[in-house]
Amino acid sequence: MSSVTESQSFLALITQPSSQTVQAGVTVTLKCSAQSNKKITYEWKHNNHTIQDDKETRITIRDDGSLRISKTELDDDGIYRCIASTRRGAKKGKLVRKSRLARLTVQGKILGPC
Repeated sequence: MSSVTESQSFLALITQPSSQTVQAGVTVTLKCSAQSNKKITYEWKHNNHTIQDDKETRITIRDDGSLRISKTELDDDGIYRCIASTRRGAKKGKLVRKSRLARLTVQGKILGPC
């Protein structure tokens, strides 16, 4: 019989993002959360590129793991993935869990006849 000791780490995704369709200009939140006995770090990817929320004021990775995009733009359209990670301990590397892929479809304003 095995038991989890203080030195063993675990990491499990609890909430995963789901695909959404929104109009350009609205705020959207993609949810992601994980559970661990260690501090969790969250990262998000958009079309396989790491999102750097410190360089984009409209985009925030919240402490709970969710991704908030204010005033969505057509460029926000694409595939998103949440990545949760935690340190296992000295020289043991990280535990990493990747969420399923979620598509964010951003629709532009429909223009009427000229």
